[in-house]
Amino acid sequence: WSTKLYDLAYQNLRKGQNDQFQIAWFNILLGCADIKSQLGELKSILNGKINFKNLEIDQDKRWNIITKLCAYGDSDYEKLINKEKLKDPGDLGQKRAFMARVSIPKPQMKKKYWKMFVEKEQKQSTSYLTYGMQGFFWYKQKNILTEYSDKFFKEIQNIYQYKDVHFSSNFGEILFPRILNGHDMFDKTNSFLKENPNISKLCKKNLMEQLDHLKRKIKILESQKRLNEK
Repeated sequence: WSTKLYDLAYQNLRKGQNDQFQIAWFNILLGCADIKSQLGELKSILNGKINFKNLEIDQDKRWNIITKLCAYGDSDYEKLINKEKLKDPGDLGQKRAFMARVSIPKPQMKKKYWKMFVEKEQKQSTSYLTYGMQGFFWYKQKNILTEYSDKFFKEIQNIYQYKDVHFSSNFGEILFPRILNGHDMFDKTNSFLKENPNISKLCKKNLMEQLDHLKRKIKILESQKRLNEK
């Protein structure tokens, strides 16, 4: 379905309708890009080789494209990030560059950034680290991220104990490994809550919300499975 949606988005972008129409279809195009040719077209949009009428590739869109390319293993990731930092040298540019780096699918880099997120002594601002958290989990990378299911539950109590409310909430929401197997994550979360009845109220609340999300995810996936079997 992603290829069909990508092709549809590309076709609609070529119509050059009003800017809101273009932005909506660009976001779909970006989200559905998954294969080499599609990622190459994203890079061409970034470089200005492909243009669409009434669609401005502003700084936010540029970082979104770069982050996607990094997450999908583009070999030019270092050049892409450093070049964009020169165009966007402010505080937000530093944060977006960090998000892009965290998105890179290299196990040692993931390990390095996970350590930054969980270490007791916080060396960066909560805002900066939150941007990085948003780049950590990608469905495309789930094979190299399975270990972070156990690591999440190992660290979660310390995070809520030692970190501020904003950091803790962001960690519990963004770094919950929802991209992994839904049934496994549901069972692990449920077991953790039963085995740790004295966790903080905020931690319990956030994990209960994740359980609700997982229930809906599992229900949808099971419905799709039944439809495919017909």
